[in-house]
Amino acid sequence: MTCTIVVYCGSGVRANVAAQVLADAGFATPIYNGLGVSQWTGAGYSLVNSDSAMAPCMRENGMGTCAPVTPTPAPTTASSGVFCFSGDTTVQVQNNDNSNSEDHTIVLMRNLQIGDKVLVQNGMYEHVYSFGHRDDAATAQMVQLLPMNLELSMDHMVFVEGKGPIPASMVKIGDILTIGGPIEGIRTVTVKGVYAPFTPSGTIVVNNVLASNYISFQNSPRLLIGPSKVETFLSYHLLGHIAQTFHRIWCYWLGIKDVTKDNHGFSPWSEMALKCFAWVLNQGAVVQTMILIPTLLVLSAFAALEAAVVFALMHSIGTVAVYLSVMTISVTSALSTPL
Repeated sequence: MTCTIVVYCGSGVRANVAAQVLADAGFATPIYNGLGVSQWTGAGYSLVNSDSAMAPCMRENGMGTCAPVTPTPAPTTASSGVFCFSGDTTVQVQNNDNSNSEDHTIVLMRNLQIGDKVLVQNGMYEHVYSFGHRDDAATAQMVQLLPMNLELSMDHMVFVEGKGPIPASMVKIGDILTIGGPIEGIRTVTVKGVYAPFTPSGTIVVNNVLASNYISFQNSPRLLIGPSKVETFLSYHLLGHIAQTFHRIWCYWLGIKDVTKDNHGFSPWSEMALKCFAWVLNQGAVVQTMILIPTLLVLSAFAALEAAVVFALMHSIGTVAVYLSVMTISVTSALSTPL
């Protein structure tokens, strides 16, 4: 019997990755992306844990699984992951590099381009160096925060007073945004077009709300380890910024233009990071720790070096040549040092 494959997880991120993996593997069976349990309950639906509620094909097979299906080429309309803003949201773009903060234009997210200088934290403007995801045709369900009408995916993070950066799914009515004011209403909307710009600071002001460039994988502001979900001190905003270090150096500091794949508008950097991290989160606590600790140490070293060089350049005590020299030495040292 052929039946629909349903994928879901806690927050929706791993479900997105799983749906894409199945489609890439060539499954002809319809794939329904159920996203996250938190999104389902957040929309007002209940959860049912009963054999009577299972699909017929799940009950008829003694093993509780559907009959195997011979894979065929993947459909062209496969599901894709979403970690973005809608195209109807707006950003402030500085009109030229030498202008003051008053000389800006309000630009729709769908019209934002790599190289545009947008408003970020602390009233600063920074260049967009890449889009982690950009797909004009994608349809997605998003959270709309009122009255600012900010539309973003459930896992995308915004800055809330007293809480720091948290996923949109955790924002509650009455919360006060760090920039943007109090939340008076929350609803779910369906949008067409998804966009995830990256800036050097990892922040961006969208619809006059300070938001992160990054997402949470676990419907939590901080990393949770193991099956028991032990909370660590590592925020997903910090993890996202550290994980993007090489991408940021490659595109922003070295000036090498980024590309997005035709397959659902993902940057290759972001797609690889998503799949790798989703795989790590599916492992046990011991494996997670063994992989995450050395990886984070290496990436943190490069992020710290990047921050030091930025400070030097801003204070006119360093040059791009010095930065490249230090980077070359650091890369050589990292490659020659066993983990």
